[in-house]
Amino acid sequence: MAVVGKLAKAALISVVSKNAAKKYLLQSLESSIGLTAKARQTLAMRMGVPPNQTEQILALDDVLQIMEKNAPQLLEQIDEIDEIGISASVGQVHRAKLITGEMVAIKIQYPDVEKHMLKNLDLLLKIFADYSPAKNYSFNVSEYKTYLNAQIKNECNYLLESHQQIFFQNIFS
Repeated sequence: MAVVGKLAKAALISVVSKNAAKKYLLQSLESSIGLTAKARQTLAMRMGVPPNQTEQILALDDVLQIMEKNAPQLLEQIDEIDEIGISASVGQVHRAKLITGEMVAIKIQYPDVEKHMLKNLDLLLKIFADYSPAKNYSFNVSEYKTYLNAQIKNECNYLLESHQQIFFQNIFS
C-alpha cells in the first residue's frame, strides 16, 4: 500500500482511536526508508516506543558489495561484521571488528536513498500546497522546498555526520 493510502487509512482509524491510528502507522512504516522512516522515528519517539532496530533492508551480501564498490580499503580492514544491521532512515549500521581488534560501527547508505527522499518531498509538498490551508494563504512552498532539500542532502552526507560526531566527541571528552 502506498504511503498516501497508509495515511488515509490511519486518518480513518483515528476517528475511532488516535492511539490505534498511531500504532497502525508505526507498523505500516516499519520497512520504509527515507522520509517515511524519518516520520516513523519521530512518531515512535513521541509515543515512547523504541524504534524497530532489527529490520534489515539490505542483506549482508549487498552491504559487502556496496563496501567493495565504495570503500574497498575499509573492507580489507574488517575481520568480522554482524550479519544483521540496525536500520536507520537513510542506511543501516553494522557492528564490526577490525583486523586490529578494534570494534567499530559501519554505516551503509541505501542506494539512491537521497533521490527517493527528494522525490517523496516533491510529492508531499505538492499535496501540502494543493490540499492544505497553505493553498488559501498563498503559502510559498518553494522556500520550504529549498530548505528541506538542503536538510535531506545534509542527512545523506555521512562525511558531514562524521565531522559532527568528532566535533561533539571533542567537546564532551
